[in-house]
Amino acid sequence: MKRLILNLAILLIVLTLTSSSIAVLPVTSQDKGKIIPKLEELRGMVEGEHPSLANKVNAVIHQIEAGAFNGALNKLVNDVNKTITAWVENPAELYKKLNEIVDLIKGITPPPTPEVHDIAVTEVTAEPLEVQVGQSVFIDVEVENQGDSTETFDVTVYFGLTIIKAKTDVSLDEKEKVMLSFEWVTRDVDVGTAKISAAASTVPSETDISDNTLEDGSVTVQPSTEKDVIFETVRINSPTPGSYLRGVVEIKVFTQDKNFEQANLTINDQLRDSWSSAGEHTYTWTTTYDTDGVYTIKLKAVDTFNNTGERTVSVTVDNTTPEASIDAPPEGRFLRLWVLIKVRGNDANFERMGVRIDGESVKNWTAGGSEILEWDTQNYDDSVHRITLTVTDKARNSREVLRTVTVDNTPPNIGTPTWSPKEPTANEEITINVTVTEPSYGSGVKNVTLWYWNTTMDEGIAVPMTFKNGNWTATITNQSGTDVTFLIEAFDNAGNRAETEELELTVAGPAGVPLAWILAAIAAIGAGTGGGIYYWRRRRKKSGGKLASSTPT
Repeated sequence: MKRLILNLAILLIVLTLTSSSIAVLPVTSQDKGKIIPKLEELRGMVEGEHPSLANKVNAVIHQIEAGAFNGALNKLVNDVNKTITAWVENPAELYKKLNEIVDLIKGITPPPTPEVHDIAVTEVTAEPLEVQVGQSVFIDVEVENQGDSTETFDVTVYFGLTIIKAKTDVSLDEKEKVMLSFEWVTRDVDVGTAKISAAASTVPSETDISDNTLEDGSVTVQPSTEKDVIFETVRINSPTPGSYLRGVVEIKVFTQDKNFEQANLTINDQLRDSWSSAGEHTYTWTTTYDTDGVYTIKLKAVDTFNNTGERTVSVTVDNTTPEASIDAPPEGRFLRLWVLIKVRGNDANFERMGVRIDGESVKNWTAGGSEILEWDTQNYDDSVHRITLTVTDKARNSREVLRTVTVDNTPPNIGTPTWSPKEPTANEEITINVTVTEPSYGSGVKNVTLWYWNTTMDEGIAVPMTFKNGNWTATITNQSGTDVTFLIEAFDNAGNRAETEELELTVAGPAGVPLAWILAAIAAIGAGTGGGIYYWRRRRKKSGGKLASSTPT
């Protein structure tokens, strides 16, 4: 298939050459009669699979019939690269047909004029012509492409037989010339006089090489009368020794010497930049292309007397973000009273970590690991608060994590309880109703409990209240001929507790029982249980009115 493509290209080139020679070599009808049938056969071989290519061949046929070849052939040459890779299912037959057409066209086309390849050095100048060792000679070399196509070559400058400078891959279009400038510092050369010459390398197919080399006058290098035994100044201004670096860093250096020649910047012995002039220079180091670790930055400078100056700076590259976490309290938690904030922060080059609450710093540490902070939420409003942990390393990498919590130190608000019926009879169910609310940032009511007792009971009875139609409701049962004391206790989800004052209601005795008998029975019972009731009431009094068994559920 490669051979087929090559022959297609040859065919197009030959057709192009034919078209360009039509003006001086008229094609006879007999020539047309030989070429056109072959092109028609070629068209027939491709038009089924590739009609667009067949149309191009057909256009060539019409142009040949009219005696105007250029337009059609140029179109075929320009378009063939887009369609040639799609040809054909039977390459052997097409290849044979192409060879026939090529042979016919060769019979009427003169051989092409060969291209000229010729590079010449046309001028060499050097000044000054007398220098001392270490001084500079400035050399200009003019080279010209005297051929017919673009050429790429090298230019070398000599002091006698010694190579002193060179430039590679010089590229010139046909008939183009250029002046190349060289600065030769006469340091590594023998004292004496020699010719300055320049030579251009030979390009492929070049036959005239007599003009590839040209000499100028002689340059004399004399011993130096100047004394120079040290390199004057070498500095790395930034970064400073021991720095921790990340991201893009500017390395700023300074050199100064009256006979300055060159300065090289290396990082871990790898050349990063080079300067041929003294003064301030900046190298931009993208540290993210390198692994984290310790690096040695070295600036080494040399003057024309081979004196050197050197400075090194050791730095640490760290582009790794620290670890940071808030382990407690959990996100969204309702908090009250004293709370433990548990945090962790770590990094290979740890510098500090700190906790802020609502943007205000409350605690900082200079060592990594796990830490605990006690937070008195009573010093903060009941509302949403933000706990922020920031961990920073010595390279200024940082990580920040956030917890949002709600402080709630306000107990529920219990309204005035009501009961029904207002004057209950013996053993009649008594329904207690009460409203319990929370403030806007409150954690919400968790549970409400009705506590009640009478003079015959050793302990109060706790009855969980249920929420219905905006009220909390519970029932007192099995009471007769007695005074019932009760209170309401409520907890919110943050653990805050509230209770009402003790309230009393009177339950009538059974119908038909004389009041005197009831009083006598109460007195008898009271004589036997008075001690237990006294103890129970005393325990409530010591606990500040809170029942020993009253805990949030």
